Amino acid sequence: SMDAARKIEAVRGVAEPTEGQVEAVDLSVVVGNSLQGLQALIAEYNVHVSCELPAGLPAVRSNAKQLDIVFTNLLKNSLEAMKDAPKRRLSIRGSENKGSVFVSVRDTGPGIKPEHQERLFQAYFTTKGSRGTGMGLYLSRQIIEAHGGAIEVRSEEGKGTEFIVRLPKFIFDPLKLNMGAQ
Repeated sequence: SMDAARKIEAVRGVAEPTEGQVEAVDLSVVVGNSLQGLQALIAEYNVHVSCELPAGLPAVRSNAKQLDIVFTNLLKNSLEAMKDAPKRRLSIRGSENKGSVFVSVRDTGPGIKPEHQERLFQAYFTTKGSRGTGMGLYLSRQIIEAHGGAIEVRSEEGKGTEFIVRLPKFIFDPLKLNMGAQ
């Protein structure tokens, strides 16, 4: 349908970090803002949130607005997955390794069926019935990959789900003052 084509176009527009939009982004600020925006949902579902982003975590080479879309999406998915879970814990962890920064978002929801896991990042695939557009994780992966990063999922039915986002560290290079041109 034309509507679908238009949606995908809009998504592509969002997922391309255009020149000059790329900056050094502090992930703890982005994640903090996303959590702030979800406070009502956290309270409503009575979720215990633990967030461990170490103080020395390097900035990433990215676009803050687009990362906000990604983390708001991931956190909201995790919260909604736990709506009826007996245990409701959301754990956010940050770490760095070999020029990359990792953020893990883990929930104690029902987990995701193995046959759904590989389809999670496809456009229009949703496990939320009529409530889901199937664009959230698709868009999130487009954004992260456009930034030279990656996103993966690990899930065990009955145990919960973990999304791991990897982003390249921001390395200041005085010879490339226009950070958009790489």
